[in-house]
Amino acid sequence: MNVFKNGSVWLKADFHLHTKADKEFKYNGDENDFVKAYVDQLKSEEIGTGVITNHNKFDKNEFNMLKKQAAKNNIYLLPGIEFSLKEGIHILIVFDDEWYKGHENNIQDFLNSAFYEITNADIPPYPNSNFDLNETVDKLDQIGHDYFIVMAHVDADNGFLNVLSGRTLESFNRVLAVQKSGNRDNYSRLCSLANRRLACIEGSDNAENGIDAIGKGRITYIKIGDFNFEAVKYVLTDSENRIRQKNKPETNNSFIKSIAFEGGFLTERELIFHRN
Repeated sequence: MNVFKNGSVWLKADFHLHTKADKEFKYNGDENDFVKAYVDQLKSEEIGTGVITNHNKFDKNEFNMLKKQAAKNNIYLLPGIEFSLKEGIHILIVFDDEWYKGHENNIQDFLNSAFYEITNADIPPYPNSNFDLNETVDKLDQIGHDYFIVMAHVDADNGFLNVLSGRTLESFNRVLAVQKSGNRDNYSRLCSLANRRLACIEGSDNAENGIDAIGKGRITYIKIGDFNFEAVKYVLTDSENRIRQKNKPETNNSFIKSIAFEGGFLTERELIFHRN
């Protein structure tokens, strides 16, 4: 089934997912059943796009298996990490597929550099890395593939504002969104630092409660036209038109779905129209 045969669609998205590779993740089922059980939960919660963001860790083999199984169910998964900055702030870094294609694993190379001479980076309580935000962006840019950053749980005690308030944030252009932002004043200050509107998104953050917690809590819907990194990134840069919380917009008016031709120059051709 082509999800986008009528153009862009509104899909439920989860930008903060943990898996069995995360040390906090609770899973008591059969090891061989994990991938199917995980994707079945995504499907049952009608999640169309998700980001795997384990704590300071990227398990390439597990991610590839999840991505392949998800694709069979018209679900698009992106690779990411929940990363501990030097100051104790947690950010979500979402990567283009080029970061791990073939024999490469540039995500792990980045983590090795960030936690040089620091042990047990992926074991709670997660140690802080060697990099602040500017150093993180500098290192990621050196590797050269595309990515974006989401500020996680920004209203928490170790949230971004409480730790970095008053600093010059040269690297804030890589921050496209905030998660768990419930304080209007905090959000306004973050947008002021970025000098633009930041997208507000949500995610399950299901490390402690496992598969059953996927899709629970606050919801984000995104209007997306294809399953690729560029499309997701574009959604965040046009959040006013392409992101909704709680409910997705519905089309209540009648519309022409398609026209098929018989005979003539366009015989056996079909034109698919968007519902808007």
